[in-house]
Amino acid sequence: MDSNQPGQRQERREPDAAALRGAASNGSVPAADAARLAREQADLAMAWLRKAVTAGYKDAEHMKQDKDLDALREREDFKKLFAELEAKSK
Repeated sequence: MDSNQPGQRQERREPDAAALRGAASNGSVPAADAARLAREQADLAMAWLRKAVTAGYKDAEHMKQDKDLDALREREDFKKLFAELEAKSK
């Protein structure tokens, strides 16, 4: 698929937190940079989750089990968003 054709989206993939930790551990990215990048990616992920919930996403059960969200679960903003989503789904 040619991503330069009109009407076609080009998916932009950002590195995930696990990849950044791996890069830090093998020395390809300094640990401080990897930690900063991981925080930035987590902040972006939370922004997208908030947008999804605002736009009508309401599957709290899926969000509870989704392994892709594990890196966010200890964040206070994730806990708050999840609690709000659970309250809406009851």
